Amino acid sequence: MSKRILICDDELDNHLIVATALEKYDFEIIDAWDGKQAIELVKTKKPELIIMDYNMPNMDGLEALKTIHGISPETRAILLTGVNLEPGIKQEFEPFLTEYLVKPFDHHELIDAIKKVFKDL
Repeated sequence: MSKRILICDDELDNHLIVATALEKYDFEIIDAWDGKQAIELVKTKKPELIIMDYNMPNMDGLEALKTIHGISPETRAILLTGVNLEPGIKQEFEPFLTEYLVKPFDHHELIDAIKKVFKDL
């Protein structure tokens, strides 16, 4: 059974960058375009990992992840951001935020972060 990953970003190009990095692995990819949609998909699709953009309309990535953690505390997350996070923010989201990557990142950085969640890659 393949592992389920939800990619949440409001930019199509970012979805494609992440999907391309994952294509050699047997992941089931679910796409969301904002935090609210991601929350709804977590309820129905139950992904093991969420790759979430920080800056999105309607609800930013950290707020969405905070809500998701309340619904599905076992779901892990990697946050993609254009800026470095303050150390206090990373600590606040430590229970479910496996890693955050500052854009632009390369495929190897993303795969290394995913390997922290899925140790059998």
